[in-house]
Amino acid sequence: MLELWVDKYAPKSFSEYVTQDEHTRGLISRWIEGGVIDNLLLVGPPGTGKTTLAELLMRELKVEDMDRLYINAAREGNIDTIRDRIIPFIQTGAFGPGGMKYVILDEADGLSAKAQDTLKSDIERFSSFVRWILTTNKRSKITPAVQDRTTVVELSLPDRQEYMSRMIWILDQEGIDIETDESFEAFDAIVDRHYPSLRGCIRALFQYSGSGKLVMPSIGEGEDWILDLITAVKKSDFTTARNLTVEATTDADIVKVYRWLYMNSSIFKDEGRAAIVLKNAINAHPTSADPEINLGGTLAQLLDIGFN
Repeated sequence: MLELWVDKYAPKSFSEYVTQDEHTRGLISRWIEGGVIDNLLLVGPPGTGKTTLAELLMRELKVEDMDRLYINAAREGNIDTIRDRIIPFIQTGAFGPGGMKYVILDEADGLSAKAQDTLKSDIERFSSFVRWILTTNKRSKITPAVQDRTTVVELSLPDRQEYMSRMIWILDQEGIDIETDESFEAFDAIVDRHYPSLRGCIRALFQYSGSGKLVMPSIGEGEDWILDLITAVKKSDFTTARNLTVEATTDADIVKVYRWLYMNSSIFKDEGRAAIVLKNAINAHPTSADPEINLGGTLAQLLDIGFN
């Protein structure tokens, strides 16, 4: 039976997990070695391993199934979920030797304002025996009160070298050779298109290696809306550009715009100035209160530089 690579190569331990830097890896390693974690807010675009990290922490800390509760807040983000599912779970007490219960709130930006207001109180109320792990694509959607009660871990940009090494290792495991110029060019194109999404890149490698060797992905696949966005900016059509920016609903979409612009920097009259603007934008992106506004401001700066 065919096994999808995205499932086959999901990390089974923290040692297989790709982080964005050594500081983050060291921090998480200390939690695992110490057998305890803080309340966590894991932030990053889809595919960068937020939910995977939460699951790995449960595995590495040897948390019993009965001591952890998973909630998809995008589907169950109302106050009733906290009252009817989370509180009864907490009040049963821990079964494992650690004495801790763990609540994972996946896609926590789906929590209603009322639910987040209740959550901030519950985090403090049960702090002696409950740990909370929240994941979100958009930090700005989590209230400051909840953020203040968690350790925020940014998973936006995994280390690119480590990212590529993981992809090369997967191809090696599958017997896919990328040593020829043609195959490595295809590999490079796939990585450029999908970074920082590990999940998206693994799926693409599977898709474009069906013949036993890696082939070049279709040009322009999934990039039409970016081309429309750049066309609108070049025409100073800010209404259309703003609408397209707002429709870029995830951090991954916004990062994709920055990477597209960098990889196609020849469209600017001054490539050097454009590169500096894009560097500043990508550095500001993870901590931006509103990534959509950050993107809009960046596009305005690039328009000032001018397009060829």
